Amino acid sequence: MSVDPQHQNTEEERIMNTGNIRLSILLALAVTLSLGLAPSPAQANPACGSTVSGLVVFDSNLACSGNGLTVGADNTTIDLAGFTLSCTGGGYLGSCQSLGFTGINTAGHSDVLIHGGGTITGYTIGVLVNGGSNVNVRDLTVTGPASPGAGSNPRPAATGIAVTGTICPSPPDTIINVHGNDVSNHREGIELVHIPPDLVVDGSPHRMRAAHPLISR
Repeated sequence: MSVDPQHQNTEEERIMNTGNIRLSILLALAVTLSLGLAPSPAQANPACGSTVSGLVVFDSNLACSGNGLTVGADNTTIDLAGFTLSCTGGGYLGSCQSLGFTGINTAGHSDVLIHGGGTITGYTIGVLVNGGSNVNVRDLTVTGPASPGAGSNPRPAATGIAVTGTICPSPPDTIINVHGNDVSNHREGIELVHIPPDLVVDGSPHRMRAAHPLISR
């Protein structure tokens, strides 16, 4: 039985085109899956005064003359990775203490982790947990210039870690975890203002002040 050459060519082209379409679909699907599953890259050191979100990992010291970083979204991690966020200026002994600047401000966001064994130094408030829930501040050194003598050169108002305006989930849970930090050279080490009575602050021997009863362990 003879086959029309034109019909045979048409059938071969149809099979080849079908195969190309299937290959194109598979390649597009692979690219889509790879893009969807790829982890978001970590942000390196942002500029002073930046609003950040996602994963931020320091790769060098960050020296500022004003505010450090502000959290811009829930589910943000700031890892100092052993580096230093500092502020110098016309405040107490060449720092920014008394100038009103903040090192890291969570800005009311939830599910925030600030850690990494690094140092925050020279700010009026080192870390401000300003509302939100499930916020962890741990394993940091929060400090300022050492005072030559309280009688001769009293330190202005400055707070290492301030927790204010947090919300209570239901059922109750640990909503703010301040743990393992070394806080020094501030008038207030850890200050708690307008916080729920079941807040737990763990691991700091420094002065704490609360508007409600405090559970400390």
